[in-house]
Amino acid sequence: MKKDLSILLMALFALSLTAQNVRTVNLDGTPLADVLGDDLLNIDSIAVTGKMMKNDYKTLGKAITIGHLTGIDLRGCVSQGDTVFSILYTDENDRDYYPRKLKYFRFPSEIKYVVAKFRRSILHDFSLPSSLRKINSYCFAGATIVDDLYIQEGLESIETSAFICTQMPRNVYLPASLKSIGTEAFVQYEGQTTETNLWFRGENPPTVDSEEGSNNERLFNLDADTWTIYVPKGAKPKYESCAGFVGRKIVEYDPSIFVDGKMIRTINLADEGVHLYDAISSGEALVLDSISVTGGELDKNDFYFLVRCSEKGKLTGVDLSGATSQNNEIPDWAFRPSVINGAPQRANSKEDFFGHLRYVRLPHNLTRIGEQAFFMTGLRTIDIPKTVSVIGDRAFGDCSDLQEVRVFNSEPSTIAAAYAFDESVSKATLVVPVGAKSAYESDEAWKHFGSIIESSSVDGISNIVSGGDGDTEKSSIYTLDGRRIATGAGISGLPHGMYIVNGKKVVK
Repeated sequence: MKKDLSILLMALFALSLTAQNVRTVNLDGTPLADVLGDDLLNIDSIAVTGKMMKNDYKTLGKAITIGHLTGIDLRGCVSQGDTVFSILYTDENDRDYYPRKLKYFRFPSEIKYVVAKFRRSILHDFSLPSSLRKINSYCFAGATIVDDLYIQEGLESIETSAFICTQMPRNVYLPASLKSIGTEAFVQYEGQTTETNLWFRGENPPTVDSEEGSNNERLFNLDADTWTIYVPKGAKPKYESCAGFVGRKIVEYDPSIFVDGKMIRTINLADEGVHLYDAISSGEALVLDSISVTGGELDKNDFYFLVRCSEKGKLTGVDLSGATSQNNEIPDWAFRPSVINGAPQRANSKEDFFGHLRYVRLPHNLTRIGEQAFFMTGLRTIDIPKTVSVIGDRAFGDCSDLQEVRVFNSEPSTIAAAYAFDESVSKATLVVPVGAKSAYESDEAWKHFGSIIESSSVDGISNIVSGGDGDTEKSSIYTLDGRRIATGAGISGLPHGMYIVNGKKVVK
């Protein structure tokens, strides 16, 4: 019951962002049409628990086609035959209507088969559960998948034309469990071709299955040069000689950069070149989620390179705590997305700024954070080391997404930061050392924060310890690039790796 309730709450939160009329339904054997009644054609989004039957999917199809339904969340339910059935709507003249208005669809967590076709749907934040074994023919034909598609381990086959004429996202990640792909699975029509990176996690290529009586073995457009096939190191010769991949652009990558579906690149500049752009190719820069620098010195060009990765690619997290920075500073305008060639550019509104940066860990030798260094970014959390003595004007100006700032200096008067923060942090929390709260509350530079709390955790990120005992089970846990992890099981419930617990690096 608690699990169902938590799923419903999560679904409500996600769906309420875009919907005006949200319904939550627990099916106990009563048909969905009877439960919704007259409200069927008025709902914008729905979250379902209990058990979905085949006819319930037809009800959803009707609500999409002649009603207002655009969002469906079935993660809290089970489905008849472990199958997602057709959500086509058939009218009284036996005409079929595809779910064109559908934008969000969350699969039941234990689903194995998908009969439904999402033709012409525009799907956001879309994922497939690990229980799924097969994507049927024409399942996503003609649909638009907006966000990167990560398919978990477990999927074994993609049938013929499964994604034919589909507007694909920038990145599609395919599991090592994938054994076969049907012909024309990813073919797009002329003028429709997307720029897509197809990431295979298996060292051996899947077989290409032709339809019976057909000699066609193509997977992609014959003339398409906008798709890049990424394969694990050492696997390129196997893919190049496999039917369906001959003549394709194939690039090898290091599989270790994948962590729970995210691409994280760890770089030691002392070993891999003078600058980040020496170590990271332009193609790789577009697809990395996080970058961790463990050694060497960063200069202003490295910071501007990170901004471009965030603007043009999907970089959200940066960990620079293992490196140093030139002149012991974060340069002026370092992470400001509108900077071009070291000079800030004008923008009419925040929406005109690009960049996905959310989490940053700063170099360990830092004494100064430059003017407008994070101005108007989507930064959410930041640690300010004890060594910092200067924070430039508007360094964190207009950072309305900022949730938490952790400062390690007990004396705010030793930090020149008079105009570093503004009213945009009125909903953020400032975490200070124990005994320093009153000093920060009375300091003009820090008055804009919504709340100031004391914590013994802001005593420096230093020692590396082994995780699994004591306070590591009860504390706030962060990834290396500053993402807070919500886990009731503490660090013992996380995969092996390195985390930040109580301000210290912890190896599990």
